[in-house]
Amino acid sequence: MKKIGITIVSGVLALQLLGCSMLPNFNGGETTGSTTTSTTTTTTTATTTTTAKPTETTTTKKKTTTTKKKTTTTKKKTTTTKKQTTTTKRTTTTTQYVAPDVWELAYYVDDFQQLTDEWYIRPVELFQGTFNNSATTNDYLTVNVLVDEYDIAFVLYEYGSHRVKNTYSDNEYYDIKMKTQDGQVYYIEGGMYAENGDRIYILDDYESLVFEALIEEGVVSFYVEQYDRPSTNYLFSIETDNFAELFFEAAY
Repeated sequence: MKKIGITIVSGVLALQLLGCSMLPNFNGGETTGSTTTSTTTTTTTATTTTTAKPTETTTTKKKTTTTKKKTTTTKKKTTTTKKQTTTTKRTTTTTQYVAPDVWELAYYVDDFQQLTDEWYIRPVELFQGTFNNSATTNDYLTVNVLVDEYDIAFVLYEYGSHRVKNTYSDNEYYDIKMKTQDGQVYYIEGGMYAENGDRIYILDDYESLVFEALIEEGVVSFYVEQYDRPSTNYLFSIETDNFAELFFEAAY
């Protein structure tokens, strides 16, 4: 039995026959399997080395640059201006009525019209009243009241402007009735100096009585009658508010 060897040369199968072989007849016939003649046929098999050159496939990756479109979204800035509503709260202030002062403090002046330290108290506005004489009845009268640390005097203005004066050479005297806030009536006396005296002074004996009436709160009324001519008379009232305050401030 013939020995068959199989050799793989570079990936090609070569069939080598030792001795007699049975191969396809490349000359056109098929050789039978019995051989009578012992002939050694040396078959030289050309070994063809086929080097398969690997095909280098270069795949060029197409660099795809994807440019992202930058979408800029501009937010529309909506400015909402809040209408500022100013609500003015109406505040109702109840102011308690404060009566203006009735009296004020003043000072005498010297011959040079310079103020001295000698004080007196007078009304801020003249008091009002009426008067009667032989020529008129219940006509308009204004009165100034002057009080200092020595005297209390009334200055009378008939018709609101004509100052009453004593043009005689003798003093004139007046009978005076004083009615206080509590309804009491007091009889007192006053006098006007001669030769153009222009005010009625409360006589010394009655000053304290009048002063006490002035420092009390309320209204004090006076009826003044000329002693030797009773047809000439004067009626007026004065308010005493804040008189006491000013008096004690000045005197003490």
